[in-house]
Amino acid sequence: MKPVLSAVTLLALLSACRGNPVPPDTREAVAFATDPRILRGVWTAQLALGAGDPTSLTLDLTATYHSESSYTVAGRSTLAGQTSAVEGFVNGSYQHRYLQAQLSQVPAGLWLRFPDSPNVTITCPAVRQTGSDVRWTCRYLQGMAATDFTLTRGTP
Repeated sequence: MKPVLSAVTLLALLSACRGNPVPPDTREAVAFATDPRILRGVWTAQLALGAGDPTSLTLDLTATYHSESSYTVAGRSTLAGQTSAVEGFVNGSYQHRYLQAQLSQVPAGLWLRFPDSPNVTITCPAVRQTGSDVRWTCRYLQGMAATDFTLTRGTP
C-alpha cells in the first residue's frame, strides 16, 4: 500500500508544478542576408539643412549580423559633396524572432555616427515597407540643429 500511496502523492505534486503556459511566439522573422529592409547597400535622402535648398545624402553601407536583436553597419556617407566614414547599429524589436544566424529581426531603430564629425548623428526610429519600396523616417542631428528626412534605397 505504501508504494501506491507514494506514487499518488508524487503525481499530485508533479501535476501541481505545471506553472503558467508559455504564449505562442508570434514575432516575425526576417532573412538577414536577403530582406530589403536590412540597411545595406546604397541609401539616399534629401535633407533641408537650414534655410537653403535640399542637400543630397548618400549612404553606402555594409550590414554585419551582431545578435538576435541588432546588427551593425559601416561604410561611407556623402553629404553636400563631402564624403566621410559612418558607422552605427540597427536595433531589432521584441516583435520579431531570431531563427538562425543568417536571420535577423526587422529593424526597429537605426543610429549612425560620423567618426570624423563627433557632433553629427543620424537616428531613424521607424522603417516601413510597401512591396519592394523601403523607407526609413530619420533625423539628422548636428549639435542642437535637427532635420527630419526620409531615407530610401538606391542611387540618387
